[in-house]
Amino acid sequence: EPVFYYIDLDGDEFGDPEIFLESDGDRSGYVLNNEDCDDNDPNVWLATTLEAQITTTTSVVCDNALSFTLIGIPTGGVWSGQGVIDGTFNPYDAGVGIHTVTYTIVGNGQCILDGIDSLQITVDECADPISVTEVKGKGIKVYPSLTNDLVNIANGFIKEITIIDSYGKMIETRSFNKENVQLNMGHLSAGMYLLRINDNFETHLFRVIKQ
Repeated sequence: EPVFYYIDLDGDEFGDPEIFLESDGDRSGYVLNNEDCDDNDPNVWLATTLEAQITTTTSVVCDNALSFTLIGIPTGGVWSGQGVIDGTFNPYDAGVGIHTVTYTIVGNGQCILDGIDSLQITVDECADPISVTEVKGKGIKVYPSLTNDLVNIANGFIKEITIIDSYGKMIETRSFNKENVQLNMGHLSAGMYLLRINDNFETHLFRVIKQ
Protein backbone atom coordinates (compact mmCIF):
# COMPACT_ATOMS: atom_id res chain seq x y z
CA GLU A 1 0.00 0.00 0.00
CA PRO A 2 1.20 3.51 -0.71
CA VAL A 3 2.41 5.52 2.28
CA PHE A 4 1.68 9.24 2.25
CA TYR A 5 3.77 11.81 4.04
CA TYR A 6 2.65 15.38 4.74
CA ILE A 7 4.77 18.49 4.67
CA ASP A 8 5.67 19.93 8.08
CA LEU A 9 6.81 23.51 7.46
CA ASP A 10 6.76 24.64 11.10
CA GLY A 11 8.49 21.56 12.51
CA ASP A 12 5.81 20.69 15.08
CA GLU A 13 5.49 17.05 13.88
CA PHE A 14 2.01 17.78 12.49
CA GLY A 15 1.69 17.89 8.69
CA ASP A 16 -0.41 19.94 6.30
CA PRO A 17 -3.13 17.59 4.95
CA GLU A 18 -3.20 19.40 1.59
CA ILE A 19 0.48 19.01 0.73
CA PHE A 20 1.74 15.43 0.67
CA LEU A 21 3.80 12.91 -1.22
CA GLU A 22 3.95 9.17 -1.59
CA SER A 23 7.41 7.95 -0.74
CA ASP A 24 9.42 5.01 0.42
CA GLY A 25 12.66 6.95 0.24
CA ASP A 26 13.75 10.49 1.15
CA ARG A 27 10.97 12.28 2.98
CA SER A 28 12.88 15.01 4.85
CA GLY A 29 10.50 17.74 6.00
CA TYR A 30 7.50 15.45 5.83
CA VAL A 31 5.64 13.51 8.54
CA LEU A 32 2.99 10.81 8.73
CA ASN A 33 0.60 12.96 10.79
CA ASN A 34 -1.74 15.18 8.71
CA GLU A 35 -3.60 17.05 11.47
CA ASP A 36 -1.95 20.48 11.25
CA CYS A 37 -4.52 23.20 10.59
CA ASP A 38 -1.85 25.96 10.54
CA ASP A 39 1.50 24.77 9.24
CA ASN A 40 3.05 28.22 9.74
CA ASP A 41 2.66 28.20 13.53
CA PRO A 42 4.37 25.46 15.57
CA ASN A 43 2.05 26.19 18.50
CA VAL A 44 -1.16 25.51 16.62
CA TRP A 45 -2.47 22.22 15.26
CA LEU A 46 -5.77 20.34 15.33
CA ALA A 47 -5.51 19.59 19.08
CA THR A 48 -5.25 23.32 19.80
CA THR A 49 -8.18 24.40 17.64
CA LEU A 50 -9.55 27.75 18.84
CA GLU A 51 -13.14 28.18 19.96
CA ALA A 52 -15.01 31.33 21.00
CA GLN A 53 -14.00 32.42 24.48
CA ILE A 54 -14.76 35.62 26.41
CA THR A 55 -11.77 36.83 28.43
CA THR A 56 -13.42 39.97 29.85
CA THR A 57 -13.75 39.47 33.62
CA THR A 58 -15.92 42.47 34.55
CA SER A 59 -19.28 41.16 35.79
CA VAL A 60 -20.67 43.91 38.07
CA VAL A 61 -20.71 47.64 37.20
CA CYS A 62 -22.55 50.81 38.19
CA ASP A 63 -25.14 52.27 35.84
CA ASN A 64 -23.09 55.48 35.68
CA ALA A 65 -19.78 53.74 34.92
CA LEU A 66 -17.90 54.42 31.68
CA SER A 67 -18.20 52.11 28.69
CA PHE A 68 -15.54 49.40 28.52
CA THR A 69 -14.12 47.22 25.77
CA LEU A 70 -15.18 43.58 25.60
CA ILE A 71 -12.41 41.08 24.88
CA GLY A 72 -12.78 37.66 23.28
CA ILE A 73 -10.57 35.12 21.53
CA PRO A 74 -9.93 34.43 18.78
CA THR A 75 -10.33 38.00 17.56
CA GLY A 76 -12.75 38.95 14.82
CA GLY A 77 -15.93 37.67 16.45
CA VAL A 78 -19.27 39.46 16.77
CA TRP A 79 -20.55 40.86 20.10
CA SER A 80 -24.25 41.17 20.85
CA GLY A 81 -26.52 41.98 23.77
CA GLN A 82 -28.27 44.87 25.49
CA GLY A 83 -25.88 47.82 25.86
CA VAL A 84 -23.33 46.40 23.37
CA ILE A 85 -22.11 48.73 20.61
CA ASP A 86 -19.09 47.97 18.39
CA GLY A 87 -17.48 45.63 20.90
CA THR A 88 -18.00 47.86 23.95
CA PHE A 89 -20.48 47.60 26.81
CA ASN A 90 -22.29 50.76 27.92
CA PRO A 91 -23.86 50.29 31.40
CA TYR A 92 -26.13 53.33 30.99
CA ASP A 93 -27.55 52.09 27.68
CA ALA A 94 -27.99 48.59 29.10
CA GLY A 95 -29.88 49.83 32.15
CA VAL A 96 -30.11 48.41 35.66
CA GLY A 97 -30.42 44.62 35.71
CA ILE A 98 -28.68 41.43 34.61
CA HIS A 99 -27.63 41.32 30.96
CA THR A 100 -26.26 38.47 28.85
CA VAL A 101 -23.49 39.44 26.43
CA THR A 102 -22.54 36.94 23.72
CA TYR A 103 -19.45 36.51 21.53
CA THR A 104 -19.91 34.58 18.29
CA ILE A 105 -17.16 33.20 16.06
CA VAL A 106 -17.63 31.93 12.51
CA GLY A 107 -14.98 29.28 11.85
CA ASN A 108 -12.53 29.26 8.96
CA GLY A 109 -12.74 25.52 8.38
CA GLN A 110 -9.29 25.02 9.80
CA CYS A 111 -7.97 26.08 13.21
CA ILE A 112 -10.97 28.19 14.18
CA LEU A 113 -14.29 26.50 14.86
CA ASP A 114 -17.79 27.95 14.88
CA GLY A 115 -18.56 28.84 18.47
CA ILE A 116 -20.33 31.08 20.95
CA ASP A 117 -19.58 32.16 24.51
CA SER A 118 -21.61 34.29 26.90
CA LEU A 119 -21.09 36.46 29.98
CA GLN A 120 -23.59 37.87 32.45
CA ILE A 121 -23.01 41.49 33.45
CA THR A 122 -24.96 42.97 36.36
CA VAL A 123 -25.62 46.72 36.24
CA ASP A 124 -26.31 48.21 39.68
CA GLU A 125 -28.04 51.50 40.38
CA CYS A 126 -25.49 53.87 41.90
CA ALA A 127 -25.43 57.45 43.08
CA ASP A 128 -24.07 59.94 40.55
CA PRO A 129 -20.65 61.06 41.88
CA ILE A 130 -20.72 64.15 39.67
CA SER A 131 -23.92 65.48 41.23
CA VAL A 132 -23.00 64.66 44.83
CA THR A 133 -21.57 67.52 46.88
CA GLU A 134 -20.60 67.60 50.49
CA VAL A 135 -23.36 69.07 52.66
CA LYS A 136 -22.40 69.44 56.30
CA GLY A 137 -25.44 69.42 58.52
CA LYS A 138 -25.92 71.92 61.28
CA GLY A 139 -24.70 70.51 64.54
CA ILE A 140 -23.56 67.15 63.17
CA LYS A 141 -19.84 66.48 63.47
CA VAL A 142 -17.90 63.76 61.65
CA TYR A 143 -14.32 63.11 62.71
CA PRO A 144 -11.63 62.29 61.88
CA SER A 145 -11.93 62.93 58.14
CA LEU A 146 -8.79 60.80 57.60
CA THR A 147 -9.01 57.39 59.24
CA ASN A 148 -7.70 53.84 59.28
CA ASP A 149 -10.90 52.39 60.71
CA LEU A 150 -13.18 54.33 63.10
CA VAL A 151 -15.19 57.47 62.33
CA ASN A 152 -17.24 59.30 64.96
CA ILE A 153 -20.59 60.94 64.17
CA ALA A 154 -21.90 63.17 66.93
CA ASN A 155 -24.35 65.98 67.81
CA GLY A 156 -27.39 64.60 66.01
CA PHE A 157 -29.97 61.83 66.18
CA ILE A 158 -28.62 59.44 63.54
CA LYS A 159 -31.19 57.21 61.88
CA GLU A 160 -29.24 55.81 58.95
CA ILE A 161 -25.78 56.02 57.35
CA THR A 162 -24.98 54.98 53.78
CA ILE A 163 -21.37 54.57 52.65
CA ILE A 164 -20.77 55.56 49.00
CA ASP A 165 -17.46 54.99 47.18
CA SER A 166 -15.71 57.40 44.81
CA TYR A 167 -17.49 55.84 41.80
CA GLY A 168 -20.89 56.56 43.33
CA LYS A 169 -21.58 52.93 44.22
CA MET A 170 -23.52 52.42 47.44
CA ILE A 171 -21.36 50.07 49.51
CA GLU A 172 -23.62 49.52 52.50
CA THR A 173 -26.36 51.10 54.62
CA ARG A 174 -26.60 50.84 58.40
CA SER A 175 -29.47 51.82 60.71
CA PHE A 176 -28.80 53.24 64.18
CA ASN A 177 -31.50 55.47 65.75
CA LYS A 178 -29.08 56.96 68.27
CA GLU A 179 -27.42 60.30 68.98
CA ASN A 180 -23.75 59.36 68.71
CA VAL A 181 -22.33 56.72 66.37
CA GLN A 182 -18.91 55.17 65.97
CA LEU A 183 -18.67 53.85 62.42
CA ASN A 184 -16.09 51.15 61.65
CA MET A 185 -14.67 51.47 58.12
CA GLY A 186 -11.70 49.20 58.72
CA HIS A 187 -12.95 46.55 56.26
CA LEU A 188 -13.09 48.98 53.34
CA SER A 189 -10.37 49.51 50.74
CA ALA A 190 -8.30 52.69 50.92
CA GLY A 191 -9.88 55.64 49.13
CA MET A 192 -12.37 58.49 49.37
CA TYR A 193 -15.91 57.77 50.59
CA LEU A 194 -19.06 59.77 51.13
CA LEU A 195 -21.12 59.24 54.26
CA ARG A 196 -24.78 59.98 53.61
CA ILE A 197 -26.26 60.58 57.04
CA ASN A 198 -30.01 60.76 57.63
CA ASP A 199 -31.34 62.28 60.83
CA ASN A 200 -34.89 63.17 61.81
CA PHE A 201 -34.91 66.25 59.60
CA GLU A 202 -32.62 66.04 56.56
CA THR A 203 -29.78 64.30 54.75
CA HIS A 204 -26.14 65.30 55.19
CA LEU A 205 -23.06 64.29 53.19
CA PHE A 206 -19.53 64.14 54.53
CA ARG A 207 -16.32 63.14 52.79
CA VAL A 208 -14.02 60.72 54.60
CA ILE A 209 -10.70 59.30 53.40
CA LYS A 210 -9.94 55.72 54.39
CA GLN A 211 -6.18 55.06 54.56
